[in-house]
Amino acid sequence: MSFVSLCCKACKVEMAQSQADYEAMPNGTELLSIYTENDFETYRDVLYYVGQVLGGFFCINREGKLELRKYGNEPVMELETKHRFTRSFSDFITRYTAVSSTNMKTETAEYYHLEPDDGLTLNLGVNPLLQFGLGRCDPV
Repeated sequence: MSFVSLCCKACKVEMAQSQADYEAMPNGTELLSIYTENDFETYRDVLYYVGQVLGGFFCINREGKLELRKYGNEPVMELETKHRFTRSFSDFITRYTAVSSTNMKTETAEYYHLEPDDGLTLNLGVNPLLQFGLGRCDPV
């Protein structure tokens, strides 16, 4: 992902993942481009949209490197009863089965979903990197 590399060089931050790691991700080999007439104002904007295309989000990890973290479905922590301060605790699972994005050209919402479509929808809003180019990216 040359956009990630460009952002890292400009901001003097090391990449946590390699080029091969990005290429192994959904849409990791898609060619992305930005048109001259765009509303990108910061490198953070670029990373936000690239993260959406790859199905995750960027953050600076504990080693000070830029890392793409993926949305997962595996528990990352267990809170035992002894760690809870009250008798009530919200313990629920958030499950997405659809992605929605607004197409800037046609001004229509595009909706991609799994079967059965019985979960929440992640609304990406308008993502310029998903709008233009040679072909379509796979929904993540």
